[in-house]
Amino acid sequence: TGLSLIYSDGKIKNYFRTDGLNNDYIMCLLEDSNGDIWVGTDGGGINIIRNEKIIKSYTSDVNGLAGNVIFKIFEYNNLFWISTGTGISRFDGNTFFNYDLSTGLGVDSVFQMLIDYTHTVWMTSNKGISTVSLDDMNKLANGGELCYNNPVSRSDHFSPCENIVSVPIKSSPMVWVFERVAL
Repeated sequence: TGLSLIYSDGKIKNYFRTDGLNNDYIMCLLEDSNGDIWVGTDGGGINIIRNEKIIKSYTSDVNGLAGNVIFKIFEYNNLFWISTGTGISRFDGNTFFNYDLSTGLGVDSVFQMLIDYTHTVWMTSNKGISTVSLDDMNKLANGGELCYNNPVSRSDHFSPCENIVSVPIKSSPMVWVFERVAL
C-alpha cells in the first residue's frame, strides 16, 4: 500500500494517507506533459504530486470527478481522461465533464479506455468492450447534442466476458484483447 519514490542512489521516499494521499491503495499513475504525477486511488479519487509534494486532490464529492475509484488516467490533446468505477471524466484543467449512464454511456464502470488512430474511443468494462467516437464525446462535453439521438456509447460488445482488462491499440486496424481468467 502507499506510493514509493525510489531514487537512483537507492533512497526511498514513501507517500501514505498520513502524508496527504487520499487513499493508500494506488490503482494507476500518470506523468503528465508538465511533469506532474497523477495518482489514481481505490476510493480516494486523484492526488497530484509536483516536485515530490502532494499539491492537489480531486474527488467526486468536492470537485465533480465521476467517481473515486480510478482505474486509468491519460492525457490526450490537452485533456485528461479518467476511467472510474462510476463513469468517465473528461477534465480540461478546470472543469470535469462526466459520462455515465445518465449521459448515454452504456456502462458506468470503465476499467480502461484508449483512443486509436481513427479517434475511436475503446472502453473495457464489466460488460465487455464498447466504442464511441471521440468527436461525439467532445461535442457532448461542449454543450452539443448527439446526432440522430445516438447514445454516447455504441455497444459493440465483442465478448460477453466480464473480465476484460485491457485493449492495447497502436496505429493499426487490429485490436488485441486479453482477459483475466481465474484458475
